Amino acid sequence: MPLPNADKDKRLYELLKTQDLENLSYSDFQGAAEKIFVEGINEDDLRRVVLIQLARMAVAGEWNGFTSSGGSGGSGDFGFGAVFNASNDTYVPGDAAPYGGTAQSASTVGTNGIMCYPWVAPTSGNISDFEVRVNSTSGGTNILQVAVFSDSGSGYPDAIIGAKADINCNSAAVVSASPGSTVSVVQGTKYWMVYVWTSNYAAGNSPTMWIHTDGTGTGFNSTITQGAKLNMQTNSITNNVMPSTMPTSDYSVNFNKKIRFGINFA
Repeated sequence: MPLPNADKDKRLYELLKTQDLENLSYSDFQGAAEKIFVEGINEDDLRRVVLIQLARMAVAGEWNGFTSSGGSGGSGDFGFGAVFNASNDTYVPGDAAPYGGTAQSASTVGTNGIMCYPWVAPTSGNISDFEVRVNSTSGGTNILQVAVFSDSGSGYPDAIIGAKADINCNSAAVVSASPGSTVSVVQGTKYWMVYVWTSNYAAGNSPTMWIHTDGTGTGFNSTITQGAKLNMQTNSITNNVMPSTMPTSDYSVNFNKKIRFGINFA
């Protein structure tokens, strides 16, 4: 470890001499580090780069660089990332990576349990409204409740973020509704779409919705001959009521009618 006795480095000094650790951003550090080529004869340069980064992180109190390459939180590698235009585009989480697909069809969604599937936020911001496409209506109140839930870290949704939205599905059209309070998401973070009808529909009697017919499945299935199952249902919460927290067990994964939601950002 020859660094303690190494000569003063001029390259990093020239690149960073106008900066102090308190104000040295990750991007400034990265720009300087990228200009350093570490050959066998100057391995001290690599140690200097590591020490500067450690010192910068310690002074700034920001340690994300240890767990993500950008040093600034979420990866931004899901969906459209930094090029996503939140002002005029509807984001369809079930279409996007890493869980989504692109095929769709119209179908009844006659389950009365609480359904859910994961997605990753493409940008940081507040959700202004949720959209669904209704192909045909039916008897009943036709109110679909939807909410964003945090991830438990153990393969199921955890707690509601903000509040649910009540989407009136009494028109054969693209319909939308806003959540009852602010729903904020962070780019690159995993969330869950959770939804339920407020009416108790018998199988085949709900409104006809546009659903996903491909994408990443749950992995579990009834038998190897069955089609992919794209979402989950909890079996331990009262039907037709949106909860504030989700259970930690007792989910069924043999459901393939995954409603195609759109998200608009404020």
